[in-house]
Amino acid sequence: MSETESHRYSAFISYRHTTKDRKWAEWLLEALETYRIPKALQKAGFPGRVGRVFRDRDELPTDGSLNNQIETALRQSRFLIVICSPDTPQSKWVSREIEIFKELGRGDKILPLLVEGEPDESFPKVLTTSRLVGFEEAEADPPVKDVEPIGADVRPVEGKSEKEIRKDELLRLVAGIIGCGFDDLKQRDKERERKKRQYRIMGGAVTCLLLLAAGLYYWDYNRIKTSYFNNYVNVYGVPKGIGPISDEEAKKRNVAYALSYQRGKLIRMVRQKGAQRAIAYEQSYNVDPWLVGIAEWRYQYGVHGRLDKVSLYDAQGKYKVAHNYEFPTDGDKATIYFRKMSYEGEGIPTTVESTSSLLADSMQNGKSEIFQHIVYFNALGYESRRVFRTISGGAAKDQLGAAGYAYAYDGHGSRVRVRFLDTQQHELILKSGLAEIVCTPSIDGIAETMTFLNEKGEQLLTKFGYAKIVVELDAQRNATGISALGTDGQPILHKEGYARLIRRYDDRGNLIEEAYRGVDGRPVLCDEGYAKVTCAYDDRGNATEYAYQGADGQPILRKNGYARLTRRYDDRGNLVEQAYWGVDGRPILHKDGYAEVSCEYDDRGNFIKEAYRGVDGRPVLCGYGYAKVTCAYDDRGSLPGSGWSARPLR
Repeated sequence: MSETESHRYSAFISYRHTTKDRKWAEWLLEALETYRIPKALQKAGFPGRVGRVFRDRDELPTDGSLNNQIETALRQSRFLIVICSPDTPQSKWVSREIEIFKELGRGDKILPLLVEGEPDESFPKVLTTSRLVGFEEAEADPPVKDVEPIGADVRPVEGKSEKEIRKDELLRLVAGIIGCGFDDLKQRDKERERKKRQYRIMGGAVTCLLLLAAGLYYWDYNRIKTSYFNNYVNVYGVPKGIGPISDEEAKKRNVAYALSYQRGKLIRMVRQKGAQRAIAYEQSYNVDPWLVGIAEWRYQYGVHGRLDKVSLYDAQGKYKVAHNYEFPTDGDKATIYFRKMSYEGEGIPTTVESTSSLLADSMQNGKSEIFQHIVYFNALGYESRRVFRTISGGAAKDQLGAAGYAYAYDGHGSRVRVRFLDTQQHELILKSGLAEIVCTPSIDGIAETMTFLNEKGEQLLTKFGYAKIVVELDAQRNATGISALGTDGQPILHKEGYARLIRRYDDRGNLIEEAYRGVDGRPVLCDEGYAKVTCAYDDRGNATEYAYQGADGQPILRKNGYARLTRRYDDRGNLVEQAYWGVDGRPILHKDGYAEVSCEYDDRGNFIKEAYRGVDGRPVLCGYGYAKVTCAYDDRGSLPGSGWSARPLR
């Protein structure tokens, strides 16, 4: 293993946590990690990038000791870069980090970056002293000599701009890290910049010649254009719309997909309702489990125009996870790495949900070990297989025992079949007997039937009691009826107590009524104790009221103990209050012991407090034994293990 491969970080940035030095450290980290080595040097065997750089963000203890994370990062770093200013020698932490690096035998890999002051007043003493060669370490007072380490200097220089100074000294540090001569790197970088300038000049000349004729085209090419669709299919990871609809049609849809393009590339997709509100995926047979809770996707591309990263967000616009794509040369597959925000602000591996609880009667317990997906593409770029991988790249299974999925599509790109795979990528029969799910989409990409089959291709009853689902669509292509059928093709009772679900929508695509019917078509109570629910919405499409009725059309208490539910939201769409009411219109206790719950959020949209009140508006204990819950988050927006605080009523 090479020296580069044996370290997690290429460099560790050490600095005193003053405002000025911190800004230099932030600049240096971004500059090092984003700098691309000129291709000419890459061809000579040098890496494409410097690699990962570590910068601690928190103050260390006053006793000057380093925490385990810092010491570990030092041991895992090839180089130590010390930000030096007149404040630096006063920092015990910086001195200790230098000492540790020297103790590791890497004293020759310490690079100072002088940002202010003279070397004798800005370099820590431990940086400029070295034990004389030939003396044993065991001696009580080994002689030392003063040395001035070679590094970078970004102090002002007459005749050079700050940008030029920064660029030169960045190259000096990069050269030291990758083991390249500074002059060679600078020359190659200049050649690259010269070519860039030439390209810019040539492009500017062409633009000037064509500006008058191409002005309108250029404006249209650069503006963000949004188109709406009934559905979509991923082509090499990038969505392509199925079933185009107009802006006006989208405003009446319960679900539509808004695809926004700029410069010919998709940059954003939103799953929305009524062309005004993002709406997240809920668990369903035809929804990939790793997309549940996601309402928005933002796309980034690599230097060759191929998909590089997809950032996923919920309906409130809060970042959830990133899918990082890595394509091999042939491009017939891609590895997707799942990342979440780390302490250093970069992505760290994370797992994603890869199992739908709808598919089997029971699932294996245990934490998911799926950190990666490998996606194989057919000739059209559609996903033909998706297999699960551990963090090390080995085969992984979901909680159903499946190691992946296989897909088939119709001529429009709509998914028509899903099968399950084992670790050898052979077709797998689930323990429930389910072998495949067959979908029949309409020509505009909306699923109209979904059939569940066993190994012999025969219809199979699912855990919810049906073998087939039939969807009825209205003129706006909203699902107005959903029927459950048995293996004989006749209506059958869903496990939740109904055979048919009837829906109505308003002119903005909001679902305003759901009614349940039995096999005879008459009203029937669902398993939650009501036959119909009506909904009301605010101007932003947030559901503000749910009212429940019995088979006779009269208000009824559902199993949770209330007949009506009301909600309030803040300006960002976060739920801030939920209250429960009886059939008489008065406050009533939820089965968990409260009549109203209120929520608060911080400026980043993180939930920070939940409080429970009784019918009299006073604090009350909920079913879990507390009246209020508070949360505290770290700088990353993550919830530490001690972040929850339950406060029982006193």
